[in-house]
Amino acid sequence: SDLVYEQLEYYKSLRDSLFNTDMANAVRDVQVKYEIEKNQNRIIRLNEQKALVEHNLKDAKRYNLLLMGLLLLLLISALALTKLYLNRVKSQKLLSEKNIVIEESLSEKKLLLKEIHHRVKNNLQTVSSLLSLQSEFIEDEKVLEALQDGQNRVQSMALIHQNLYQEDDLKNIVAKTYFGELIKRLYRSYNIDSSKILLTTDIDDITVDVETIIPLGLITNELISNVFKYAFPKSDKCTLLVALKDSTDKLVLTIKDNGRGLDPKVLSEDYSSFGYQMIKAFCNKLEAQLHINVESGTEVTITIAKLPTNEKSINRRG
Repeated sequence: SDLVYEQLEYYKSLRDSLFNTDMANAVRDVQVKYEIEKNQNRIIRLNEQKALVEHNLKDAKRYNLLLMGLLLLLLISALALTKLYLNRVKSQKLLSEKNIVIEESLSEKKLLLKEIHHRVKNNLQTVSSLLSLQSEFIEDEKVLEALQDGQNRVQSMALIHQNLYQEDDLKNIVAKTYFGELIKRLYRSYNIDSSKILLTTDIDDITVDVETIIPLGLITNELISNVFKYAFPKSDKCTLLVALKDSTDKLVLTIKDNGRGLDPKVLSEDYSSFGYQMIKAFCNKLEAQLHINVESGTEVTITIAKLPTNEKSINRRG
């Protein structure tokens, strides 16, 4: 019985050992399987992470490329703008230098023109002085009258160059100033008492170009000289009107007196007076209309149409 018991114990221990071994193997198998599944899941997650990282790397690479492209574009734009700015600065500098040169040239030209007008004025005054000296040795009244007329014509032109020399504008004359000085000189030249021949002027505040004012000045000189010489032999209440009116389409010069009026033969086409022929020639030059009214004294009206050639040369001041 002891033997059987021992064998039973041995068998039992052997069975327990085998059971334990099987259990250990089973547990190990389970653990191995668990570890394998765990590793597989880890591998899957790592692969997913790897894929995500690679995707992010690709996105980052594209972003970097885009950013580099934008930076390159900005750099190119900055270089282009810098070059444009430098070119503009250079152009402005060159333009400024050119403007300085032009201004200096214009200033020199202006100074030269002023000097020319000054010299012309001096030369004309010299001619006037020579005529005045010459008249001292002349006894013939007609010759003296001709010399005085010539002297007054020269003075009227010298006055224009004097005004051009004194003003900044070398192309235009202030009409009111010029005609005022011209009439005063004629009063002095003919020793006319201003209280005996009352003067009325109505000159618009305009500037007139030299090519227009010279003929107008000579015409005015001629007409006023005729008034002083012939219009008032015995009159007491003598009046003289000088007007220069500017409108949209014309310029009108009017010289009117209440004297005895012109001789009707002056109005004929074949009248050969130098003064009258000179007035007609200047009217033709200005493309002006000449109208003479002798019903009550003498009224001479000269109308200059503002054609494209002279429209820009008659300007309203103010």
